[in-house]
Amino acid sequence: MTLDRLIASVESELDLAQDSSTGHVSAPLLESARQSLESAQDQLAMGNTEGELTQLAPLAHQISDAWPYTSELGATILGYIQERRRRSIRSRS
Repeated sequence: MTLDRLIASVESELDLAQDSSTGHVSAPLLESARQSLESAQDQLAMGNTEGELTQLAPLAHQISDAWPYTSELGATILGYIQERRRRSIRSRS
């Protein structure tokens, strides 16, 4: 999964959240997630992987604390963040 695909998935979910108020992550949480992912993407494009992780860390907390536990998108984003953290740790070793 890439940041581009995650952003597109968030945007699709945002469309659903605006059309229906049941069973979806709220529009403000999705908008915040999109902004965080776009900021992380900007950092990554500049070659700043630490900056990418800095942008993603608050999003991981937000998903864990405020998103429904059944959100597949939330699980996918958290998986991406965890993988990026693992890669960062390995590259420092």
